[in-house]
Amino acid sequence: MNGPTAGFRLASGGGFTMHGDFFNAWPVAEMERRVNDCIRPIIKCGADGHP
Repeated sequence: MNGPTAGFRLASGGGFTMHGDFFNAWPVAEMERRVNDCIRPIIKCGADGHP
């Protein structure tokens, strides 16, 4: 957003009402593999989840 934010409001109220929702739809084994193979060792993996 560009410009002044004075008067900016969300449908739910002020900015303090912002939140996010998370839905995990990954198969458990695949999520665990990607965490162990990519995230924990801090390795950049491709879209297929392999380094």
